[in-house]
Amino acid sequence: MKHVTSSPGHAKSNGKAESPVKVGKRIFKKAHRANKDPCFALLDQRNTPTQAVNSSPVQRLMSRRTRTLLPVSANLLYPRGEERVKEKLKAKKQTAKGYYDRSAKVLPELEIGQEVRVSGQQSSEAGTCVQKLSDRSYLVEVNGNTLRRNREALRPKKDTQMTGETTTVETKPPTPMPAQTERQTALKSTNHSDVTTTV
Repeated sequence: MKHVTSSPGHAKSNGKAESPVKVGKRIFKKAHRANKDPCFALLDQRNTPTQAVNSSPVQRLMSRRTRTLLPVSANLLYPRGEERVKEKLKAKKQTAKGYYDRSAKVLPELEIGQEVRVSGQQSSEAGTCVQKLSDRSYLVEVNGNTLRRNREALRPKKDTQMTGETTTVETKPPTPMPAQTERQTALKSTNHSDVTTTV
């Protein structure tokens, strides 16, 4: 067994454990607002079929439906094994991953000793990368304290990043055409002669 812990302050990396907690809290809050027994609410949730799987959690666990307050035929309560459950659950996970990866991007790795900015809830603090724990988790030293943070919360400093050389291109005014030059000189001469005659 390999136990991989999530980074502090990065709860969405542990989404598989956070999602059931969210569902359970929502069920208890709705039951409390409706003044109903939360046990019946949990019973209804366990008998509700999962989208894209066509079976409820209790069917996948016990191979049968459980009796609820809703009237149901006795034939539907007989034990019956579900087929291709693993393939359906895997396809559902791949679909969810595809939607998530549309806006996700791979961040470059940080080097040991690189200066970074650790983003917090209110402000960001300067620190130094000390150790790499996993693909997305690093140990950072901030003000004498060693913190573990996810790569998403770490931003390399601008002065430590490699900057490319900027090239400047000199732009020259376009050279006028010969006909255009002759016309401009003729206009200038006529304007000058008019001014002298008027004076």
